Amino acid sequence: NVHPECKQRKVCICFRETVIIQKDILKKIGDLGGVYTIFKGATTWPVGSILEQSRIGFPDEMDSNVSLREDLKNIFTFDVENQCIRVKKNLIHQSDRRMISHYITEGDVFNALMLYYNFLSGAWKVMQDYQIPSICTYSRKHLMLNMNYVPCAREECMDISQGTPVFKRCQHVPSPSLAQSKMGPVLHFTWKETSQ
Repeated sequence: NVHPECKQRKVCICFRETVIIQKDILKKIGDLGGVYTIFKGATTWPVGSILEQSRIGFPDEMDSNVSLREDLKNIFTFDVENQCIRVKKNLIHQSDRRMISHYITEGDVFNALMLYYNFLSGAWKVMQDYQIPSICTYSRKHLMLNMNYVPCAREECMDISQGTPVFKRCQHVPSPSLAQSKMGPVLHFTWKETSQ
């Protein structure tokens, strides 16, 4: 619950409900089955300036971390020399063998890039018909999810320095509710202004 004397009550509610929504989306990704089963039981939590209370300016974003199930950590080892994650096949629990096999490449290397892209595609699938959890009463009323996106074609709203245009977030067109960055999925949530 938000403290009754909070001076930014709506902002606090939005952040609290965002955490609930993130956890719900992550659970639904794991529930998709197949290559997404690896995300079943994964956890997410806020990190960075919002949590550290070091945010400068208006609080309009929240960084989060996602971790696979805690019991999977023992089957992975980091190969410092080759800069990759390796899978210790002999430690994979029988019930997890099929799930992990999707991600093992030659030399027992864990395909982290495949994991990244599967996480992105899982988030995309979930968001196509996503329903905000009933516990998020403010968001159910005011959060506008947008899965249709036509990028802004203004020169200042795209980066063409690498050849292929990369569209930036701008104020000219509504941002999509789901995008990607080098770190993973990016949820862009927009709540309708309210007087309350």
